[in-house]
Amino acid sequence: MRTYFFNRPLFYSAVITVGWTGTDSTNFMEGFVTKSDLKRLSDMGAVADMGGRYFDIDGNICDREFYDRTFGIDFDQIRGINLPILIANGDKKVRGIVGALNGGLCKV
Repeated sequence: MRTYFFNRPLFYSAVITVGWTGTDSTNFMEGFVTKSDLKRLSDMGAVADMGGRYFDIDGNICDREFYDRTFGIDFDQIRGINLPILIANGDKKVRGIVGALNGGLCKV
């Protein structure tokens, strides 16, 4: 019997999106965050979110407690994807794109 070990990411590529921290964001309009959440996150340097997890211009987590209670793929898992592809549009998302690139959360 042979045993095979694979030392590669679970996924070769994935398409991901980035949000922003305004009151016109999907997370706010759908009730996932409040105005006080957005203010606190903004005060901590948040420029965007990815899957409800907020990060700063360098791609660092802004609020560890908020991050930990958010359900979904975490940033280390995203970094483990061979080719994470970020899709975003609009001026509101430029800082989020920069933060995602700086933090290694996307390659394209």
